[in-house]
Amino acid sequence: MAYDSNNIFARILRGEIPCDKVFENDYALAFRDINPQAPVHVLVIPKGDYVDLDDFTANAPDNLVTGFFRAVGEVARAGGLVEGGYRALANNGENAHQEVPHLHIHLFAGRPLGPMLARTDAAGDDRARLLALIGEKSFMQGEGLQLASGAKSTFYFDMKPTMFSPEGSGLIARLILREIAPGAANFIGGLEMGAVPVVVSVVHESGNTPTPLRGLFVRKQPKGHGTQRKVEGVPRDEDLHGKKVILVDDVTTTGGSVLKAVAAVREAGGVVERVITVVDRQEGAADNLGCEGISLTALFSASDFGVK
Repeated sequence: MAYDSNNIFARILRGEIPCDKVFENDYALAFRDINPQAPVHVLVIPKGDYVDLDDFTANAPDNLVTGFFRAVGEVARAGGLVEGGYRALANNGENAHQEVPHLHIHLFAGRPLGPMLARTDAAGDDRARLLALIGEKSFMQGEGLQLASGAKSTFYFDMKPTMFSPEGSGLIARLILREIAPGAANFIGGLEMGAVPVVVSVVHESGNTPTPLRGLFVRKQPKGHGTQRKVEGVPRDEDLHGKKVILVDDVTTTGGSVLKAVAAVREAGGVVERVITVVDRQEGAADNLGCEGISLTALFSASDFGVK
């Protein structure tokens, strides 16, 4: 694999593409992955044109090699990853499925990672069961099915029968909570109505954890009476200023619906950097959210159901 000076990490280093930076010194830059594979997922890249770990250790000057690996450790310590444990991973070459020709080390943390990032047995069982339940209760195929965006499709996810079933509600909540690192959010919320059952289930399930979450939801239009607030669920003697909010959705297509919730929560002072959806139809939501500095985590994608 040859070095490509227009690869995404090279462009980030040149300041041509923004990143969610967590650390930088003379030797390295670290930033959050826009498509996290764990509750904490940080990328650390060296400042230099090095394809992979082999190229770097063979050709980089000693001070850069030392400084870079010290930076990896500093990122982990500064992020509070050491106590609970974390995984450092560098893919090298084709067989390791290296996608970007610039050395990068992944730091994963925030949940039990299992062997080589496999899900824990309990999580794997929950995921398999929820996949089957959605397939049974919520997934349909046919001609001319209309989506919330107004577009027509040959497949559709009506998540309500799954979300309102006792089993489905619990499975969704447990799987979402496994994606959230302790302390990563103050609130979990979403846009009415599709996200509301998800929010309620997650809040309830979080009560069994050391770091329970509070819930909120965003109205499409404020009520004409009462508090007339667009963001509901926040106590009257509090506000969202500086509070970390993770938004959820039942299904994402282009991300238009959840972006309305993002705008309302940010207008109220909340900090939104992440969305978790039960199913992503893979029709642009990740890219559209990424343009707003928000990462999308999907429990399932359309391809899990044999469609795309």
